[in-house]
Amino acid sequence: MRLDGVDLPKPITFDLEEEDAGNLPKSQLSFMCDAEHGSVMAKTFIEQYYQIFDSDDRSPLLQAYHDTAHFSIMCHIGSSDSHSMFSNFIADNRNLLRFDNSGKRLKQLKIGKHSIVGALKSFTGTEHDPTTFVVDLVFFTPALIQLIVSGLFREKVKPTSGSAFKYFSRTFIIVPVGAGFCIVNEELCLHYPTSAQMKQMTSKPKPPVSAMPAPGPSAIAPPVVNGDHSDILAKQQMVTDLAAKSGMNLIWSEKCLNETNWNLEQALFAFMQLREAGTIPMEAFQK
Repeated sequence: MRLDGVDLPKPITFDLEEEDAGNLPKSQLSFMCDAEHGSVMAKTFIEQYYQIFDSDDRSPLLQAYHDTAHFSIMCHIGSSDSHSMFSNFIADNRNLLRFDNSGKRLKQLKIGKHSIVGALKSFTGTEHDPTTFVVDLVFFTPALIQLIVSGLFREKVKPTSGSAFKYFSRTFIIVPVGAGFCIVNEELCLHYPTSAQMKQMTSKPKPPVSAMPAPGPSAIAPPVVNGDHSDILAKQQMVTDLAAKSGMNLIWSEKCLNETNWNLEQALFAFMQLREAGTIPMEAFQK
């Protein structure tokens, strides 16, 4: 086998019997380390974050970042690519393989939520295609969350050369703050898409971010970021209050509030009736 005129080494294979090879786990498009609870948070975060990121005003993303958060962007420029293909992002490029100067590396690192959102606002407008998203929830604990999102987007302002389509991979480090979450560290990697990826983007209309398929079981979790922040905080407080008074977990508390049109008194009354009838499942109290 040859590639670009060069003989390739023999492929690396596994010394397995045919019956053993059939028992290997199947590959997954997305990975959830905690599908029961983490997928809810991941879906909510992604929907709300990219709805704002793709809007005309990215200022509300200030609510999503911690005061001391760190952010960097890396443009992967291949041998057949040029800097002009990433002209809308290259000014903030922090590819450590390209910079030996420690001062330059530090300058390209965005520290603090105002510096980060300022950089995000300087980027060209974007349109992400959520149907191309691959979501990996690598780590999920009450104290720390690591979420990786990759997929395709289109630049609203075409770069100096090449296609407006880009492949991205974003790694978020998230911590709980109050009733929501904050990003404390983020790395954005941009790549020029393959011909198959560009064909995928040009052959179909862009769906809304809210149409993104859930990476796991459907449920409701406290929102992460949203334009109507005061309404979110009020609802989160109601969920917390109902959970404390009823003993139910947050997911079932929010379900109860949804079914009673977010009336806390009616939700408590409904809870007591259902508890007396013995119709509340045990999973509602598992935390």
